[in-house]
Amino acid sequence: MLVGCLIKHFKVYENVVFTPITRGIDGALSVFTGNNGVGKSSILEAVDHFFHQTGWVINNNGKKQDAYIAPLFLIPKADFKSSSSNDFLELVSQYFWDVSESANSSISQNKSLQEFLSYRDSIKKSYKSETHYLFLVGVKYPNETNHFATFDSDIKKTIEESSHDEGQLQNLYKDIKDHYSYVYIPVESSTQEVLNLESFELQELMDKDVLDEIDNILTKKIKVPRDSLGLKNGPAVVNFSPLDHINSSLNEFIKEANKSIQLLEKKYSFSPAKNQKKNLSAQDIRDRVLEEYFSKKILKKDNKIIENLSSGEQRIALFDIAYSLLSQGKRTNKNLILAIDEPEASMHMSQCYRQFIRLSEVSRKFGHQVLMTTHWYGFLPVLDVGYINHIDHLDGIQIAQHPLKSVTSDQKTLPDEISLKSMFDLVSSVIGMMRSETANWLVCEGVDDQFYLKEFLKGKVKNLCILPMGGIDNVVKLYNYLYTPLAEKNEEKSISGKVVCITDTDNRPVHPANYKSLKDNLLTLRRLQLKDGDLSLVDLNPNTIRHITVIEDLLDAEIFFKTISSVVADFGNDSLKDLMKNMKVAENSTYTGFSNSIDSIEGKDMQSHKRKSELVEFVARHDIKYKISEVYVEKFKDAGKESPEWIESISSLFNSATSSTNKSSQGAHQSCAPA
Repeated sequence: MLVGCLIKHFKVYENVVFTPITRGIDGALSVFTGNNGVGKSSILEAVDHFFHQTGWVINNNGKKQDAYIAPLFLIPKADFKSSSSNDFLELVSQYFWDVSESANSSISQNKSLQEFLSYRDSIKKSYKSETHYLFLVGVKYPNETNHFATFDSDIKKTIEESSHDEGQLQNLYKDIKDHYSYVYIPVESSTQEVLNLESFELQELMDKDVLDEIDNILTKKIKVPRDSLGLKNGPAVVNFSPLDHINSSLNEFIKEANKSIQLLEKKYSFSPAKNQKKNLSAQDIRDRVLEEYFSKKILKKDNKIIENLSSGEQRIALFDIAYSLLSQGKRTNKNLILAIDEPEASMHMSQCYRQFIRLSEVSRKFGHQVLMTTHWYGFLPVLDVGYINHIDHLDGIQIAQHPLKSVTSDQKTLPDEISLKSMFDLVSSVIGMMRSETANWLVCEGVDDQFYLKEFLKGKVKNLCILPMGGIDNVVKLYNYLYTPLAEKNEEKSISGKVVCITDTDNRPVHPANYKSLKDNLLTLRRLQLKDGDLSLVDLNPNTIRHITVIEDLLDAEIFFKTISSVVADFGNDSLKDLMKNMKVAENSTYTGFSNSIDSIEGKDMQSHKRKSELVEFVARHDIKYKISEVYVEKFKDAGKESPEWIESISSLFNSATSSTNKSSQGAHQSCAPA
C-alpha cells in the first residue's frame, strides 16, 4: 500500500513536502481536494514519474539536482517477493520504522520532515514491524533510483556498518516496481488511447500483458498426433508449438525451393543474409499481430466508436470498462494502484455520484488502492471508507488528512465551503438522475443499514439506489435540501421515482421544519419505531411518542446470535470468546432487542450474564457493527428465509401510485450505491 510521499522541487512543490495518502486502517481510497493549482494532480504525477520515469517538471525556484520523489510503502511481509535477502529487507524496513530526527540535522528544522515522522508514528498504532515492511524508496534527479530522500546518507551508512551489500538498494527499487502496477489517468488523457487493447493502461487493468499472451500462444508446447502435422517419421505424438510449426514449414518450403532451382544450377540458393537469423522469433510475429489484429479491434458503444462519443460519454465508457475489469476478482500479478484525475470531468451531474461510488467499490469491495483528485464533493456525505486529503496554500502548503468516516459524521473538519458544496453536489446528482432515468432512492443512516436494506428489499422496488449518509443529521439535511426543489410543481412533472428517507429513533430527537411527505410520497421522511413487537414508520413530528429503535432491533434473534458468535470468533479477544461460549438465545425471542442491551441474548449462568455488558460494548463499535451487517446478510441468505414482514412498510412507500413520466431504467438494482 502506498501510504505517503516526500516530494522536493517537483511542479508546485518547492522544497521538501510530505504528502499523506492513506493510513490504511480506514481504507485504501484516497481523495485529494483543494482549489485549482494547489498541487492535487502534482502528487499523482510525481508517483507516476517514480514508477515510469515520465519526466521531471522542476519547480521554478528549486535546484534540479536536489529534486526527488520518495514514496512510502507499507507492505505485508507475506506478500512481498524480493531478490534481496530477508536480513537486508528487515534491516531497511526496521530503519524506517525506527528512524528519528537524529538521522539528519535538517529534520528538526523542517516541518514537512517532522510531519513525516509523526505520520509514521500514527501508522505504528495500527500496523506492526513484525508483520509489515515499511519502505521509503525514491528517485533523485535525473533518475538515480537508489536514493532515500533526507535519509539517504544515514541509511547507506547503516547498511555499510551492517556488512550488507549496498547494491541491494537498487534491487529494492526494482522489487517495489515489480510489486505494484501504477495506472495514472490524467484528466486530459485520450480515452480512445487508454482503451486500446495494446495500451499499457488497459493491459494493467486486465492484469495481462498482450505481448506475453501472444508469445504464450506462439511458443506453448502442446501434444498433437504426428500425422496432423504431415510428419511421416518420429513418435506418434509430438510436442508442438505454432512457432515451431511455422519455422519448420517455412524451412521445408525453402528447402524445396532450393532443390528446384538447383536442378538448373547448383550455385543458386535461398539462404539468410550475413548476420541474419534463420528462423522467425515470437517477437517477429507478435509485432505483426499487434499491427494487423489488435490495432484493428476498436472499442465501440452501441456501434459507435468511442472517440466519436461526447467527452462525457467517453469518460463514462472509461469507468465502465475499468470497473468491469477490476470487479472480476483477485489479481494474479501486481498490486494495482489506480490514480485518476477529476473523475467528474465532462460528466453531467446525474452521472457523478454513480462513478464515484464505483471507484469506492473498486477499493473497498475489490481490494485495489484508488487515488483521485476532485472538485465534486457530493461523495462526502456518503462514503465512509477511505481518506480525504485537503490541500491549501493559506500559510504555505498544508495538507490535512481526515478519515472519510469522521467527515460524514462531522463535516466541521473541512472548510465550510466544502461542507456546503458537498450536499449541493449530492442533491444535484440525485435530482439529475431522477430527471434522466427512473430512479428510486432509499436514504439511510449508515453502510451497515444499507447492507440489511439491500438484501431485504431485493426484487421489491424497481431501480432502487440505497444511499447511506453517515448519521441521522445528514439524512435530515439531505431531506431538507431536496424538499424545496421537489415541492415545485414543474419539478414534480419531470421526475421519475421517489425518495424515501429512513432514520433510527435515537435518544436525541431531530425534528425538521417540513416533516410531512410530498404528494404521492415523492419525498418521504420516516423513523423506524418498534413497540411491542410491531414496527411502524413514524413522522419526525415532535409530538409523537418515541421508542428507541435501530435497524439491528429488527433482525432475527437466532440468526443474529449466530452472527455475533462468528464475529466474536474472528475479531474478539480471548476473554470475549470464552464469554460467548456461555451465552445463548433467550427463550421466546423474535427480534434482537439490540437497543435494550441485546435482550435476546443471555448468559447460561449468573457469572456470564453479569459479564454481558462486555459483549454489548463490543457489538456497539462502529467497525464491528459493519462486520456484523456483512456476516448477518450472508447467514440470512444461507438460512433461505423470506424478507421480514416489516420490510413491506418501506417498499409500500415506493410502490404506491404516483404520477411520473416514462424514463429509461437501468434494471432492478442499479450500480449507484456501495454494496
